Amino acid sequence: MEVDKNDKRTPWWFFEQCQARYGRFLVDVAAHQENHLCRVWLGPGSPFGEDALDTAQRWGPSNWCNPPYGPVGTIPRWIERARYERNHFGSRTLLLLPADTSTLWFAHVEQNEQIELVRFRLAFAASDGSTKGNSAKFGSVLVHIAPRIRRPE
Repeated sequence: MEVDKNDKRTPWWFFEQCQARYGRFLVDVAAHQENHLCRVWLGPGSPFGEDALDTAQRWGPSNWCNPPYGPVGTIPRWIERARYERNHFGSRTLLLLPADTSTLWFAHVEQNEQIELVRFRLAFAASDGSTKGNSAKFGSVLVHIAPRIRRPE
């Protein structure tokens, strides 16, 4: 079953490994009824809020974000929104993004945030859970946007 490129579900095993490495996520901020990975999720049909990019919609203290990868310009909006949550509320967000080193947003997060390259291509899941035929045609990167540790004055 082919998955819409803007509607891919992160494989559960990969999400669990990210939680083991980065801590538990309480809110899936770029989801919908068929693909959310946390009990609390934001997106179309969510009882908690439908537009996670609206700054009036608060995220949680720890967030998972596998946003839609298109259209052009969407990914920078998710990065800025995660930074807004960090700067205003001390939230942390882990974003799963395409490792597109040719983009301005990638250069900016590489200089300013903690990133981790995923060393293999993920096979995203269809709504029925199958991953056959759904391998990404690109690498992925995890971008961790979290409060910085500050040196005592």
